[in-house]
Amino acid sequence: MSLQFIFWIFVILVIFPYLGYPLMLAILTFLKNSRKDFADSELDYKAITFIVPVYNEDRVIRQKISNILDMEYPADKIEILFIFDGCTDNTINIVNGFNSKLIKVFEQNPRKGKIAALNKAVELARNEILVFSDANSLYDKNALKELVIHFKKDDIGCVCGKLKYICSEGTSVESGENIYWKYEEYLKEKESVLGSLLVANGSIYAMRKSLYKKIDNDVADDFVNPMRVYNAGYKIIYEPKAIAREKVSSNMQDQFRQKVRIIAQGWKATFRMPDLIFSSGYLRITQFLCHKLLRWLTPFFMIAIFTSNLFLIGNNIYGVSFVFQLLLYVFAVTSFVLGKKHKIAKIFYIPFYFCLINASAFTAFLRFLTGFKTDVWEKSETARNIN
Repeated sequence: MSLQFIFWIFVILVIFPYLGYPLMLAILTFLKNSRKDFADSELDYKAITFIVPVYNEDRVIRQKISNILDMEYPADKIEILFIFDGCTDNTINIVNGFNSKLIKVFEQNPRKGKIAALNKAVELARNEILVFSDANSLYDKNALKELVIHFKKDDIGCVCGKLKYICSEGTSVESGENIYWKYEEYLKEKESVLGSLLVANGSIYAMRKSLYKKIDNDVADDFVNPMRVYNAGYKIIYEPKAIAREKVSSNMQDQFRQKVRIIAQGWKATFRMPDLIFSSGYLRITQFLCHKLLRWLTPFFMIAIFTSNLFLIGNNIYGVSFVFQLLLYVFAVTSFVLGKKHKIAKIFYIPFYFCLINASAFTAFLRFLTGFKTDVWEKSETARNIN
């Protein structure tokens, strides 16, 4: 096998998930655009259980409760369930201080992590529709209504809302995350048209309680639940009008740790439940390979490209490709150095964030191999210092 062949194979494997896959989705959704908007008059206010796992959130919990109670949804149709996961601050006292009939609380001690909290909450939930949220995510007033309206159709099993990140400092990390998230939203919209949204947003999604099965504590619910819902024969869709807002961390270390944890959870779910993924049909398998697996492997592809390119550099086209790679890394370093405190051109954000994502993927795979724990994690600096 020639070095040229190796070089171009890995170039294709890097490019296709980011460019080829969106193009494939655009073609498929053009051929099958079946989205339907419901009128308000058609809304069936189903009974919901709003589930919020909580660990030391005394800085934001008042605002979260007020946000939920202010939703445009009948109070007699809402059950609010807080699961305290080994809280050591004043969160529990604050929640109990609201003295609302809608709010129910459960304490999980010792601390076991978010997924263990969700598993317990679903056991306690009384209503047919489950809405999952994070304590630091604030919903728009109509978000619940926009999520639940889709369950009027019996073939809908899960609905994911839109997470909007709030950027307060304009750093490279914030700007890169914002650009990346807009790209992810495009993919979600296209996958939704096919009724096959691959991954939900953990901050805002809803599903039928009957479809929820206990999840291992060290994998991600917003990855496993949609897989199970789809395999059960239901559709998973994206509703961009159901909006949650969350402050994005401007700290690179926070972003790095979060992405390492999420990708490591993805690897665990893949190896632990291969039948769930690879028995789901050609469309779903293709989505998983393009939207997840090839991206997780991209750092290894990049190493192969750079290494093979070194031996081919005498050829003009390979000289150009080598310079392009060097510029990618120079731009990434420039964004890292200057973007901490200064706003810089967007041309620097994408290389920086691309490198950050792939450094996270590389580290996540190594930590997955060494048994890295992903069930319990520490809050980011942004979450600890939010006002």
